[in-house]
Amino acid sequence: MYNFNPYAIPNFIVSMWIFTVSLVLFFKRRETLAYLAYFGAVGWIFGCGMAYLATDYGTAKLWLKLVFVSIILIAPTFFHFVSIFLEIKDKEKKFILINYLISFLFIGFTIFSDLLIYPAKHWWGYYPKAGSLIHPIFLLWFGFIYYRGLYNLFSIIRQKAIPPLKKLQSRYLFWAYVFAIIGGIDFIPDYGVEFFPFGFLFTGFGATIITYAIVKHHLLDINIVLTRAGIFALVYFPIVFIPFWIASKLIHTSLWWFPMLLFGILTALGIFIFNTLRKRAEDLLLKEQRRYQRALRQAAKQMTRIKDLDKLCQAIVL
Repeated sequence: MYNFNPYAIPNFIVSMWIFTVSLVLFFKRRETLAYLAYFGAVGWIFGCGMAYLATDYGTAKLWLKLVFVSIILIAPTFFHFVSIFLEIKDKEKKFILINYLISFLFIGFTIFSDLLIYPAKHWWGYYPKAGSLIHPIFLLWFGFIYYRGLYNLFSIIRQKAIPPLKKLQSRYLFWAYVFAIIGGIDFIPDYGVEFFPFGFLFTGFGATIITYAIVKHHLLDINIVLTRAGIFALVYFPIVFIPFWIASKLIHTSLWWFPMLLFGILTALGIFIFNTLRKRAEDLLLKEQRRYQRALRQAAKQMTRIKDLDKLCQAIVL
């Protein structure tokens, strides 16, 4: 029924992280319903990991149907969350309701037929394959909802009358969901392409940014977040891609263990490289800000030594 499969490990790690994020949002920002889309992401990523472990078609089919039900629910819950966050829920009420109804239709196709997806065996394990023309129709629907949610966020960012904090949070959300949508590359194998689906890593990173924006508000500048995201993608893309590409060539040979060893070594090196590059990039970005901070600290020290009120007022004005 199940066999150990190293390709499932990244899925379990990322899904556990997103599940933790979901719980944080549930307890801290329950009213936004943001946790619903996160739970959908957990079902997608964790379910794929279980399907990789499956040794028979029936077990894989069960997990992959759960995967697709979870994916379907991500779209309407994402848009619902954005509408609540932007305080346009009443305006988008009909659109939200219609999309929940459409999602139930796609869920019906998933559970009671193979018209949307069915399991296909790949070198990394079982994975969904598009069952009919309903699949590309689903992708168009999903993409349209996602685009509309991003458009609403972008519109708020461009408005001058929006409070600075709200605008900053919207920027975090916009860029986080741009990162998350890169996870859509995981649909490529649905059309028979032998491409290991690692897009969920970007979704996990996007979830981290969103949680930070909602729970912590604006403790980091958006430029720093984008810089970290860019460095993360630059460092970890080859770390994930190279071992899995080699694995596809060696999986049925006596050297099947080599890609796992390489992945472990590169992951360890990646942490060091990421932290080094991140520190240097942030030093450059914050160079001017830190100069101001030093000047303010020096000025504050000097002011504590001034006893005369007139001189103190002159120092403050200068």
